[in-house]
Amino acid sequence: MPTAPVVSHMLPASRLEVNAYPPSDQPYWIEPDDFWLVHTPEGQLFAFVPVSPEYVTGIGNACRYTWEAANGRFIDPCSGDEWELNGTLNLAHSSELWSNRDLDQYWLQVQEDGIFVQRQYQIPGMPVEPMPINTAQYGVTITVALATFTPLTTTIDTWVLVDPIWDMDASDSPPQLALTNALFPDSLIDDQGRVTAPSRREGAGSVPGPHAGGLRALLYHQWEAVAPDARVVTATLTVDLSALHREITLPVNWDSLEEGDVWAADFPLEIGHAAAQIQQIEWRQTTADGRVVLRMAVTDESPEDIRLYCLHLEVEDPWPRECPNFNGEGSYTVAVPPGEPVNLHLRASLELLTPFQLVIDVAPFLEESER
Repeated sequence: MPTAPVVSHMLPASRLEVNAYPPSDQPYWIEPDDFWLVHTPEGQLFAFVPVSPEYVTGIGNACRYTWEAANGRFIDPCSGDEWELNGTLNLAHSSELWSNRDLDQYWLQVQEDGIFVQRQYQIPGMPVEPMPINTAQYGVTITVALATFTPLTTTIDTWVLVDPIWDMDASDSPPQLALTNALFPDSLIDDQGRVTAPSRREGAGSVPGPHAGGLRALLYHQWEAVAPDARVVTATLTVDLSALHREITLPVNWDSLEEGDVWAADFPLEIGHAAAQIQQIEWRQTTADGRVVLRMAVTDESPEDIRLYCLHLEVEDPWPRECPNFNGEGSYTVAVPPGEPVNLHLRASLELLTPFQLVIDVAPFLEESER
């Protein structure tokens, strides 16, 4: 089970050319930097730590797994555990289950046709049998991976998985780091209503989730110690999804329009389970270079449990600028060539208003610490 992010000495990011490593059903061994690069036929990119997960901080080189082309899997010579090309542990062919989790990864991102692998950041693989404590809403699931309760501190590590419906990409430039921003609205509360103050929160980089095809991140939460007579605690967490990106085409019937026209629109700006709506468009003017200035009135049509708090709508991707504050409605002006499709970039950030509740029986932990 993962207990903390593994941070090695500072290493320069390894840069590889995307075109040199096309999608394949075979991994690439990057010998100079000592990792396995995988570019799956579906387009997912992974940089795998070359040592079986059980031994990353242990006997190391003795249990470096190998790729067996005959069966299309990675194999650990020590335990015989096997992993698929995307790093998922194959339970049917891993009778020993020494590792009990997917392959560990280095944080990876794609920028300007280059693959950058940050080897100082190791992201532990998903446990095969995580603690059966999870909660979900709107395609976001938080699962307890590890919980420890000692007389000095309380630590809870969670996996946050975002469903593909949100279309978040860990290799986007810049990476979508929304999942590292878990907050503590009410901290940790025990069965007698006592609140335990948080003391630390950290998050590993977001990576593709091979089990569900979405994006996931391991978060590390730490609180002060709970009271020794506590029996159950509830961890209350919230999650923001930020820097969500979409490219959309706005249908405009140029043949029936002229300068000064104002017309009703019914065009959705869908963002996962959230949604804004273009309700009205105005042809304000025509610029000296012949472009048409359109003003769009936009309203929030998201479910009541989703707060869309910033929204940017322009003909170019606004990054790295922050998207403007959005409080239920807004007006956006763009200049576009007449007679052509109106292609727009949308960036948005939102908050899931209903907190995630993770209820954990702490009695066995506290009893063990007293022995």
